[in-house]
Amino acid sequence: MNEQTPEEQPAQQLEGQFTPNLNNKKSSGVSKIVVIIVGLIVLALIGVSGYLLRGQFTQTSAQPSPTPSETVVSEPSPSPSPDFGRAKYTVRVLNGTKQSGLAGTISAKLVELGYTAGKTGNATSSAIARTFVRVKPDLTDLLDQLIKDLSPDYDASAGAELKDSDTVDAEVVLGAK
Repeated sequence: MNEQTPEEQPAQQLEGQFTPNLNNKKSSGVSKIVVIIVGLIVLALIGVSGYLLRGQFTQTSAQPSPTPSETVVSEPSPSPSPDFGRAKYTVRVLNGTKQSGLAGTISAKLVELGYTAGKTGNATSSAIARTFVRVKPDLTDLLDQLIKDLSPDYDASAGAELKDSDTVDAEVVLGAK
């Protein structure tokens, strides 16, 4: 009978099994190559990133381009001209739109500017596209001044002349514009 001591049993059991070779020079060389390749890839990524970001970390001596600034242009509100006597002119205002009360509102604004208010009411049509001003013959200064006074809110133009016998000096027919 072949009895073995406990120290000899593990050695016999391991004889037929695979044991790793810790002194394998070939696998050690492959792992060094992998480490070198990974290192080169990391260095390449760092180099490319630095190249792409180089302009963000350096200041250039070029003149900065001017930034556009928003210019606010305020439209001058019509104010009574000292040499133009608005009080001597009576103005009738007619509403040519579907907006209720517009003639009264504009008439009040003209009174604030110094004009004398005539009657207010509705025009023969409520679909007038553009505001127009009619004056008696030989009152072109009044026509020009009324168009200026309406200009912040309306794009007014000259209309047909009023008759000399009309009860007002001017008539404003309000349109959509």
